[in-house]
Amino acid sequence: MRRVDEGALLRIRPGVFVSTREWSRAPVGVKVAAEAAAFSLRRPQTEFCSRTALHLYGLPLLSLPAELHVRASSVGASRLMPGRTMAGRCDLARIHRLIGEAGGDAARVRLDALGIRRVLPPRPPGMRREQAQLLHAQGELAGSPEIVPVPHVEDETGARLCVRVTPPAAALAETIPDMPVQEAVTVLDAASAGRWSADRPMSLSDLEAAGGMVSTSEARRRWEILNRFADPRAESPGESRSRVLIAQLGFACPRLQEPIPLGRSRTVRVDFYWPEAAVVGEFDGRMKYLRSGELSGLSVEEVVYQEKLREDGLRERGLRVARWGWDELAKPERLAAKLRRAGVPQRDPSTPAPLPGIEG
Repeated sequence: MRRVDEGALLRIRPGVFVSTREWSRAPVGVKVAAEAAAFSLRRPQTEFCSRTALHLYGLPLLSLPAELHVRASSVGASRLMPGRTMAGRCDLARIHRLIGEAGGDAARVRLDALGIRRVLPPRPPGMRREQAQLLHAQGELAGSPEIVPVPHVEDETGARLCVRVTPPAAALAETIPDMPVQEAVTVLDAASAGRWSADRPMSLSDLEAAGGMVSTSEARRRWEILNRFADPRAESPGESRSRVLIAQLGFACPRLQEPIPLGRSRTVRVDFYWPEAAVVGEFDGRMKYLRSGELSGLSVEEVVYQEKLREDGLRERGLRVARWGWDELAKPERLAAKLRRAGVPQRDPSTPAPLPGIEG
């Protein structure tokens, strides 16, 4: 504890420590996973569930878990235990100075451990809570927990750490019906495409099993609508959120990842396409530019130039192009204005709404 009190180390959990400098530089998502791994080191039989399970599986969340979700061992054990400071008795000003020297932003580095939220398992319709708890403990309700390696987290010997995580079907059943619609669709798009970082990809049977675990009629209705709207062709959270807003703003549903021939044997895929209006929609995420070298091997300038050539080719084909990014997703009226200017048609009132009665 001496090095904790000096500020050189932070105590994530009793007996589990991390360098203050390394912690200050780690991405927020890695810190959440590291806290789960630290908790599991002291309690190896812990089963992570709910939003924490989705994060550990590598599914995209629009907001990271604000607490660690673990499976409750009994009905009476369902509760929240608040987290404690990682800094011991060290003066915070000293820690902030160390973080600043390491190139971190002290104001944005969390020094309190995440609280622990104990969560009861989802139960099938008509099943009593106690019976669901017993069947879950026996592995008969959702199957045995998965052993999931925690990315970017190692112990002091360099060994990769693993944690026990509730099966994907149960994790989806207990989270999706209560999520805001944009986040729910983002997760389901990625899940249906198998686009996540855990070793075992999700299967269609996982999604089918999840639907059978949703307990209330309203939650089942919401699950069915969201799962029906999910599309594996959406390739990023930005595209998934765009799909939801396009539907909620009353515009016609586009085709996704449509191939467009540009001549000279060149074909490009566009994010969104309305063939009846000759309009292409493109979502521009920051990572395409900020991580251009890593993703494509090109400089930012070259990526921008290639995007211009691509758009010129689309316009030469007589297509109008609408582009938007995260700012427009945060202020949907801006997205609506761009889509209207480009000529994206409104949805035919006679066709069923793609997200009937789903708000938030």
